[in-house]
Amino acid sequence: MPVYGCGCWAQHSSSSGVAVSTSGCGEQLIQTTLAKKLGQTILERGDPAFHLKELMCNEFIHSEMLSDDAYDRMSGVLVAYYSEESIDFNMAFTTDSMVVGFMSTNHEKAIVRVSRNTSSLATPTNANNSSHSSRLTMEGFIVKLIN
Repeated sequence: MPVYGCGCWAQHSSSSGVAVSTSGCGEQLIQTTLAKKLGQTILERGDPAFHLKELMCNEFIHSEMLSDDAYDRMSGVLVAYYSEESIDFNMAFTTDSMVVGFMSTNHEKAIVRVSRNTSSLATPTNANNSSHSSRLTMEGFIVKLIN
């Protein structure tokens, strides 16, 4: 059953817009309304590459909405922030890997990004350890729009 503001969020202003898609542990995404919080904050502040790490840590990894025993905080987010010239794609995830694919009419074939969380190969941390954020992996890329 879909829950408003948890799995995806899209919003625009007069000069820009944002779309957020999430993946991961549904209960944790619902409890934190992660997609909505990320989307609204990034649209307000702009520059998602700069703000995404802070937001993922504050709104998900260290969220007071999640119980202390949930040491496996599993989420992946894809944020698309667009302006008149480009679309800025940023992804952040705490899972072992994340795959993103996209295609436009300007592409002959789909572009696929596969990113791996190398810190997940180490021994997992326990719930009382504040190093959850060491599992956070981020990547970004920009697609220029052709007029």
